[in-house]
Amino acid sequence: MSRKPIMRPLAFASKTMSALCALALLQACGTTPPPALVTTPLLRISDGDGDHPRYAYRLGRAYEQQGDLARADAAYARSLALDPDQFDARNARAVLLAKQGRLGEAADLLQQLSRDFPTRAQPLGNLGYLLHLQGNDAQAAATLRAALALDPDYGPARANLSLLGGGKLDTPAVLPVAAATVTLQPFALTTAPTPQLSLVRVGPNELRLQAVAKVAAVSIASATDSHANTPECLHIINGNGMPGGAARMRDMLRQRGFAAASSVLGNQRGYTQARTVIEYVPGQQQRASALRTALGGPATLVPVATLPRQVTLRLVLGQDQHNINPNLLARQERPATAFNQESP
Repeated sequence: MSRKPIMRPLAFASKTMSALCALALLQACGTTPPPALVTTPLLRISDGDGDHPRYAYRLGRAYEQQGDLARADAAYARSLALDPDQFDARNARAVLLAKQGRLGEAADLLQQLSRDFPTRAQPLGNLGYLLHLQGNDAQAAATLRAALALDPDYGPARANLSLLGGGKLDTPAVLPVAAATVTLQPFALTTAPTPQLSLVRVGPNELRLQAVAKVAAVSIASATDSHANTPECLHIINGNGMPGGAARMRDMLRQRGFAAASSVLGNQRGYTQARTVIEYVPGQQQRASALRTALGGPATLVPVATLPRQVTLRLVLGQDQHNINPNLLARQERPATAFNQESP
């Protein structure tokens, strides 16, 4: 009499769950699956709880400061999945969408945020700025007035309303300490005060999230001049997947008379940028405008308080560059690889 093999469903289930958990961890870390036959240890983030919504939010801020908008968006989404009612994370994600050129989605998020937090001025202030970007200055002015009705001392809304001609409102010489780390330049999107964060490698497969700078309250005048004498450094990020797009854009800008003192090239993870964005630190607004002119097409100017690695201007190339500068596609193109092996 033949004996039937003994099934071990519990052992099989355990192995299956282990495999699923490993897959979930891989997705949570936001890493690209490695090529076949190559194994890469997962990166571990220390000094924090990955299942805590506030830590996931801070991780998103760190990625955003480093220009990795795709990972920043994933971190914000993780944070909001853990706690959907966070004001700071929802506002930060709206600002991130605006930086990616997704103005309509960002405006929808800010409208909902202002309804859910009817006593907060910040979402209305940011919404007013987005309406200005969309060309609706009348509604932008009305929205900024609504923000000031909630908080008469909200500096960004006061400055923006004055520039829109919405009334003779004098911007305070010094912003409140609570707003010390937000962008002080007029027409800016603002997020919660957060020290500049950095992901520091502390082991072969371990990163640590830590603050690298503290910003004190400063006057608008001093913020505007803080980078006036800083050697210009242009960071060009290929956000649309055109092979060699960042280097080719740098060369094209030089041909058109825009040459920075130094340039840094990079790729955006996933190539998901819809519209071209120019970020600039205080004191660099004229150079940012000159850069937009050299591009020869629309680009959203986004003032920021600081950029990493001493960068003063950051150009993120969007999908709209396919129409604005078709000469960038002059060379034979090859599809972008999943492992980002193309040169910037």
